[in-house]
Amino acid sequence: MENGKKPSALMAIGIILLLLGNTVILWSKMEHLENELLNVRNSISSISFGNDTYGMEQRIMEEIRKEASILESSETALAFRNNKLQVKVSLVPKVLNEGDTFYVVSGYEKVEARKIDEVTFVASLAMNTKKPMELYVVTETQEGTIQEKLPEVYLEQFLSVNLWSSSIHEERTLQLELSAAMEESSAFLEELDEAKVRVYDRIGKEIMEIPLEEKDPNNSLKEEDFGFKYSAFEVNLPDELFDMEYFNVKAVLKNYGITMVSDEIFSFSKDGSALEGVGGSGFQIFYDN
Repeated sequence: MENGKKPSALMAIGIILLLLGNTVILWSKMEHLENELLNVRNSISSISFGNDTYGMEQRIMEEIRKEASILESSETALAFRNNKLQVKVSLVPKVLNEGDTFYVVSGYEKVEARKIDEVTFVASLAMNTKKPMELYVVTETQEGTIQEKLPEVYLEQFLSVNLWSSSIHEERTLQLELSAAMEESSAFLEELDEAKVRVYDRIGKEIMEIPLEEKDPNNSLKEEDFGFKYSAFEVNLPDELFDMEYFNVKAVLKNYGITMVSDEIFSFSKDGSALEGVGGSGFQIFYDN
């Protein structure tokens, strides 16, 4: 009996030792996982702190710039005058002493800002459409001259037009609706030099241009719905286009030396695939030489 019990006892001891070993391994793994989790938490806290610190630095720098600025505020707007684009710059100085003169400078152009009320000065400069404009305000005082850089100005920040299109009469007639997405864009749409569509073949070669005919809006959309200019147009596509294997159509608007070309607003293919209209499409801006 005693000899029979010895193997059983040894086996039990072996099992217990094995279980203890596994337990130690599990505890070791658990401790490792806890350390990894702690490291991750520390990393997240560090990133969060870093972001907070960066944001705080940005706010502090912005406050320092405001404090050091000679201006209480400045604003820029796009103006259309004498068939030319201009940038209108409004300045409100922090301190106004008798004899102070304010100028706005861009490149070689220097324009004196005129006083329009008790606190505001305004200057208008020719708009550089081909690249962002670097603007400076120069204050000439009895003590000397102070110069401060203003934010860069570029045409796209003022000029934006949205387009909707649909096809009717078995896809032979396109209806287009245009709305100014910004106040300055209203003047661009007011009296367009040209409004037309361009037709392209499958490889992107231009086939023809067709003028757009302005129509009275005949739906529930009104200018007050947008707050800015709203226009409607229509164009009939020639029958011979539908003999082609494929063609697509883009809208083209021209005014003030600027050409705006839309994305594709209609396409036809004999294989049955087609684009019959778009909603809220935008335009690319090009500058005439």
